[in-house]
Amino acid sequence: MAPILALLGIGLILGIAVQALTASNQIMSEIITRGLKGSVMVSDIGSDFKTAETRLYRFMTATAAGEPGVDPAEIEEVAGDIGQVQNRLAALAKTPDGEAVAVQLEQVAVELQSYRDALAVVSAMLEIDFASAASLLTPFGALGDRVSQTVEELVASSVGNADANAAMAQDNAANTLRNLIVISLLIGLLLLGASFVVGREVVKGTRTIAAATVRVADGDQSLDIGALARGDELGGIATALSSFRAAQVETERLRAEQEANRQKAEEQAAAAREAEARREAEGRENELKRQEQAASERNSLASHFDETVSNLMRGLEDQARKVEESAKGMKNRASDNHSWSRELSGSSKAVLDNIQVISAAAEEMRASVEEISQQVHHSSRNVTDAVSATDEASTTVKTLEDSVHQIGQIVTLINDIADQTNLLALNATIEQRVQAKPGGALPWWPAR
Repeated sequence: MAPILALLGIGLILGIAVQALTASNQIMSEIITRGLKGSVMVSDIGSDFKTAETRLYRFMTATAAGEPGVDPAEIEEVAGDIGQVQNRLAALAKTPDGEAVAVQLEQVAVELQSYRDALAVVSAMLEIDFASAASLLTPFGALGDRVSQTVEELVASSVGNADANAAMAQDNAANTLRNLIVISLLIGLLLLGASFVVGREVVKGTRTIAAATVRVADGDQSLDIGALARGDELGGIATALSSFRAAQVETERLRAEQEANRQKAEEQAAAAREAEARREAEGRENELKRQEQAASERNSLASHFDETVSNLMRGLEDQARKVEESAKGMKNRASDNHSWSRELSGSSKAVLDNIQVISAAAEEMRASVEEISQQVHHSSRNVTDAVSATDEASTTVKTLEDSVHQIGQIVTLINDIADQTNLLALNATIEQRVQAKPGGALPWWPAR
């Protein structure tokens, strides 16, 4: 309510101030456009008349002195200037400013016409007799003085009207200011009283709503918020307080529902954790069984692998031993035959080189067998730690089997070479004996 009254008071003050300013501006405009403009026009008319009169006196003085170059037509120009002054005076009489001084303008117009008529008489007398015309200058000058005085009175009258209008404008401005002050004081007092009444009502309502807000904030649901209803802004606060209490009740309901859901979720989570623990225990038990089974399978596989490798190693060692014994026997036999097969050195030397190559191959084979044995033992040590290496171990076993087979072939080849060497030695010996004792009996040769 107080803001509305304040706005009304401010609007009233502004209306009065605008009206007063409008009136003052109108008066000032009239002073400027009418009074001052009329005064300027009257002043210009008087100035033009003085200029024409000065030209007339200068012409007459020059004529009386007999100065050369004096133009008689100049007096007609002066008469034309006086005519223009009359025309401007007539135009001024038709304006609102001229209506205010119509009597003075009419008097000036009559005197100007008399002055112009006298000027025509003086102009005619100058052409006939300058002495007679000079006698008319005195009354003609008095007529000019009267015209000038009337014009000056007209200017003074215009200035007086302008001063009167300015004084009236000043009085109106002072009255307006005084009225504005009085009205402002009255409106200020009214606003002060209204503000006091409204403020007391607002403070009372604010305290009531504040107390109700505290009770609602404390959770008091017995408060009748409908009794706080108002038609102003505090009523909006009361409505908001009602909405707040409704939201508070809804919040309590949601909180209770959320708490129930939380407890239910905790129970479900506990049951889920228990089930998960059971599943984990079962999984660990199954994993232990699977690990035991895998360990048993690995042990069985390792035992089988060790047994297979041991059998292979024993076979390789036997074959290597046989090869070594065959090589040593061949070397011994070759050494025994060296003494009586010197004549066949080329053939025996080739056979001996073959035997040495075979012996070196046997040594290398033995080294390979030992290296293979070391790799087998190394694989046997690591087989228990790598279940995924079963395929590779199988491949290694297959490779060892192939190696044993190849070694067997090498041993067979060595035996064949040894047999061929023995045959070659025997044939060489027979040929030597035959050539040494033609026709003799064959020597005895012990069987191998």
